[in-house]
Amino acid sequence: MTIHDALQGLYGVKGRKMDSLLLKGFRERFPKGSTLLEADMVYLGSICVKNLFLVDDGIAAIGTECMTAWTTKTCIEVLDVSWNMFHMPNTLPLLVLFSSLTHLYATHSDDISAGKRSILASSEPIFFLPRNLLYINMAHNKMSGPFINMTIGGHNSLKVLNISNSNRHLHCSYAIIKSLAHLKELDMSGVDCSLISHNMFSELPNISRLTARQCDLKKVIAFNTPSIFKGLHNLSSVDISSNDLDSLNISLFADQKESLNSLTLSRNYFDRIPTQLLTKLTVLEKLDMSNNLISTLKEPEYTLLEELNTKSGKMQIALFGNPLVCSCDNLDFLSWLETTQAVYKKLDLMCSTPEGNQMKIGEFLDSFDQFKEDCVSQTWLIISITLTVLFFVLGLLSRAAWRRSVWLRVMCRQPVKHTSYTSDIYICYCNDDSGWVAKTLIPWLDEKEIEYLFEDKSFQPGRDSADNIMDAIDCSRQTVFVVSCSFLEQEWTTFTLRLTNEYSYRDGRQNMNIIILLNDIKKSELPKLVRKNWDMIRPLRWPNENNTPPEKLTAFQDRF
Repeated sequence: MTIHDALQGLYGVKGRKMDSLLLKGFRERFPKGSTLLEADMVYLGSICVKNLFLVDDGIAAIGTECMTAWTTKTCIEVLDVSWNMFHMPNTLPLLVLFSSLTHLYATHSDDISAGKRSILASSEPIFFLPRNLLYINMAHNKMSGPFINMTIGGHNSLKVLNISNSNRHLHCSYAIIKSLAHLKELDMSGVDCSLISHNMFSELPNISRLTARQCDLKKVIAFNTPSIFKGLHNLSSVDISSNDLDSLNISLFADQKESLNSLTLSRNYFDRIPTQLLTKLTVLEKLDMSNNLISTLKEPEYTLLEELNTKSGKMQIALFGNPLVCSCDNLDFLSWLETTQAVYKKLDLMCSTPEGNQMKIGEFLDSFDQFKEDCVSQTWLIISITLTVLFFVLGLLSRAAWRRSVWLRVMCRQPVKHTSYTSDIYICYCNDDSGWVAKTLIPWLDEKEIEYLFEDKSFQPGRDSADNIMDAIDCSRQTVFVVSCSFLEQEWTTFTLRLTNEYSYRDGRQNMNIIILLNDIKKSELPKLVRKNWDMIRPLRWPNENNTPPEKLTAFQDRF
């Protein structure tokens, strides 16, 4: 059964006055839609109906003859032609013929005439509306093209306009909406406003509610000045959800300081609340920050929210869908959340625990006192461990620097002044050469009654090796270095060699160092400090005992 058949079936109520008439679902046989003709108005044209619903009837257009024959159209106050196939932008000029119309519903148009050029694409489209028309809802229609300088001609009373979620690409393109002085609510969600005139709303002085979801307003909202809301002193509610915003221009609502009481910023990319902007909004009562990237609120943020709530007693912020974290790092925020009345349905919020679980804030706050105690204990434990590790590392570094820095040792310790020395020589050697020292050098020293000090005999057990070395140097007239290839690879023997040379400069004992070369070592292989003072050092080269005549050994001993 088609809409034509349904209209012919109105024979039984012709000529009557009716409050409502509903014809719905008569779209069979006409997949591309049908046009209402003069013959369709034989009975409907005689019925004076206030509320007419022609819904989902496959209507694509209303013919001129049909409109002429529809003599009772002036009775209609509410007209619903949703879910049909109208190309609504081109149907709008017919509205002026419905002189008593107050509400128009024309949503979800399934217009298949994709090739038609939208009337909105003309350079200066002008519409004349019924004087009593208050409400137009054209959401989910297939409007396309640039929304350029639309003007509503004549006198009108339109207060609500919904052109949201066009199924085609409707865009602002620097448009200015004119002659809607009484408009209070505008929903333009889904309209591409990446290119928008700063004056687009300048001729809407009484607008109080603006909804602009998914309008690609990021560049305009975050950076551009002057504000697109300039001059809208009655604007009390703004919804700019789903616009990829992560910041707002601080002067965005400069003219709404005393009017804006509801701001919706949901489904964006904020990780913080825009406090600098909010401080200027003195009457704000609702802030929707749901489904953003907020994990916690810092002290300036929740302090501001508390101040706004204290002023009005009604301030509420929505935080649903944010990745809130319930951890010791956010203890201040959680403590505020426990007592505040400024968070909308706070007990139903979800947060992540340190264990990686998701739980309701209400359940978390049930055990919050114990959680705070655990956090305090954990904090002191971390501080204790950190300080312990820090002092330990500093101690190790200081000790290492003290042990390894010849310059530091020399500057911090003056050589001991002696009138007589307890030892003639201090013998410095490496472990690999201990056999030569024990079997060859020590017996000869004992025979000659030369007093000597060396590590195995003289060092105090458990004492720092560097201190033992410097004490031995201070207590000896001279220092004998038994130098071999292995000696130069050892840490402490090289340290002693450098330290003794530094002492020789400070003390003025130029003949302090004696070097016995056990191997064929070149001067270039010795430490830089030894090479520098080579002229003041008396190197003795130990001859090979197996191939050396006795007189050469005697000469070595005499020279020593």
